[in-house]
Amino acid sequence: MALLLSIACATCTSRAQSGGTPAPLPQKWDEPVRALGANISGAASPARMISLEVKNISSLRAADAAAIREGLEAELVRRGFHIVAASSSAAEARVETTLSESAEKYVWVAEIRSNDAERMTMVDVARPAVDLSGKRSDSLVLDRKLAWQQPGRFLDFAGFQGFDAASATLWVLEPERIAFYRNAGGEWQWEGAAAIAHRAPWPRDLRGTIDAAHARILLPGIECTVKSAAAKEVECTPAQELDAQQIKVEGREGDDTLALRSACGAAGVVLATGMGDWTQPDSIQGYLEKDGHAASSGDPIQTDGPVTALNWDAEGAARAVVHDLKSGNYEAYIVTATCGH
Repeated sequence: MALLLSIACATCTSRAQSGGTPAPLPQKWDEPVRALGANISGAASPARMISLEVKNISSLRAADAAAIREGLEAELVRRGFHIVAASSSAAEARVETTLSESAEKYVWVAEIRSNDAERMTMVDVARPAVDLSGKRSDSLVLDRKLAWQQPGRFLDFAGFQGFDAASATLWVLEPERIAFYRNAGGEWQWEGAAAIAHRAPWPRDLRGTIDAAHARILLPGIECTVKSAAAKEVECTPAQELDAQQIKVEGREGDDTLALRSACGAAGVVLATGMGDWTQPDSIQGYLEKDGHAASSGDPIQTDGPVTALNWDAEGAARAVVHDLKSGNYEAYIVTATCGH
């Protein structure tokens, strides 16, 4: 079973050429730049010669992104690093930084590569009262990141970061058990599993959800509580089934739909799967919903098999499970929707 810990970002653009004094950063960005510089410093050490690439895929203007890049370079130089070109063989570590955003905040992600090792760090940046892009967000950009895959079927998954990467854990909900994994040296290591007791046979179209905030597992007719992940203790009791509240998207009746806990301006964000059956490739389309009307926005994510589950994740993202018809594996993805323009 493979772990894909790294969060992939697109190849970053060439560094901005400074033609004078860089524009000063807004005061509220000083602290995030320092924080990201400190994180990069810790991940890149003991290297001293590094390259720095920055790509802006957020709604920030090019001039603002260039100012952030200059501020980050100055912070790294202040911390004792020497910045070289990305093509230079002298680079002991290569830093690729992406300026992205969610519906509520900017998200700056840095990937540090050195000696065949790869590390990732990020900082969240509060949006100013007035968006620096000067434009309203009115479209969606969907992105997915592979978190886990395995040959056997699973219904849902949830990751827990803990206080540091070494304490990160992963729960994978299978039809008859919940499996526990722990991060060790950049790989998920098997910790054990707890059986899920149920009297009635499962329906053919079995669905299940992990409520990570309350350490609960919701399945047809039962509710299970994870008493102790370390001791693999799970207690299941009968539960009344609740009708799922689905958002109706015109032209896509019967699909799985999910309203995210995020928004683009005054519009809510809705995700919907495609209209094929479970023997066909699938897609996830983003919609902007306002006053009961949902309109498609941006390009869909195409998948190599049916999306078998679509659930909420923390901070406005979604958890998607895909049955890849090419490899036969079941794959876990974190799907994010960001506001473009």
